[in-house]
Amino acid sequence: MGKKIFIMPQGMDEYSIIADQAAKTLSPYLDEEVEVESVKLISNFPSAPGAWQVIEGEDTVICTLFEEDGGLLEAASGFAKEDFDSIDNEDALDAVGELLNHIVGNVAKSMSESGKKCELLPPMYGEVDNGYIADRICRVNLRSGNAKMGISIGVL
Repeated sequence: MGKKIFIMPQGMDEYSIIADQAAKTLSPYLDEEVEVESVKLISNFPSAPGAWQVIEGEDTVICTLFEEDGGLLEAASGFAKEDFDSIDNEDALDAVGELLNHIVGNVAKSMSESGKKCELLPPMYGEVDNGYIADRICRVNLRSGNAKMGISIGVL
């Protein structure tokens, strides 16, 4: 079977780089390769456990990395080389923040290399701060075997 092809929602093509970067970053820490399962536009950032991070600049972007069905817990455990029982564990969340920082850091680097000024803020945990209201939010559902997780990308 060939690699699954996904299509970003209309007007969201620029976020495919973040979805691809998330899959590439998470795959080494999971038993199976991470694939994009589905992509859709949403009106609010997910409130599931995980982390979020902001790239401030000409294009201010918020990315969240969140748990769905064990995938993020598995990735955090693989990254930290420690078995976590819960994604709410402080060490597990720290690992999630580091994974997100790697994903978003590469995106910020690409933005900077293309001439856009930007600043990467540190990862935060819990729900996205109410002060950040995105015009467009793209939710990317990721799968590794039976484990699921997601990333959402919003532009302010």
